[in-house]
Amino acid sequence: MPGTAENDRNEARVLRCLLFRRQTLDVLCDSLGLQCHEVRDALDVLEAAGLVRPRGRVGAGMLAFDLTEAGQTRAFDGLTERERGLAEHGLAPDDLECLRRLAGGGAPARRPECEWGVGATRQRLWEAGLVDVLGFIRPRVVLTDRGRSLLSTIGAGPG
Repeated sequence: MPGTAENDRNEARVLRCLLFRRQTLDVLCDSLGLQCHEVRDALDVLEAAGLVRPRGRVGAGMLAFDLTEAGQTRAFDGLTERERGLAEHGLAPDDLECLRRLAGGGAPARRPECEWGVGATRQRLWEAGLVDVLGFIRPRVVLTDRGRSLLSTIGAGPG
């Protein structure tokens, strides 16, 4: 099947997601706002090109994928120095912004221009142990000690 600009774009976005440690099929779909078949199509092309490999099932049977060395090299192409530094910690720019806002006492951004869905960003930070969710009726997201430590390590405190 010949590639289209949209397919190429999806493949590049999947590589970027995997670089920033969004590695399960459901998180990829949620983060990218794509249907499962669109993400699977992109993953199939990337796997055939030797850029990703399936890791198997994790957690509650979710399919997970990793970048190969070639995939990581390709995913790093075009990143800014800041994004490269964040990627080394498994953080995307949206993740850092969310952590900084929480460290400054604010709420995570709810803006539609986040690269990935706000819910997916919070989910990723929670899975990484960087934030916690307190409350049931009116839940709020707070930094964990690990999240504060990471912010101080990368020199990205509030502001």
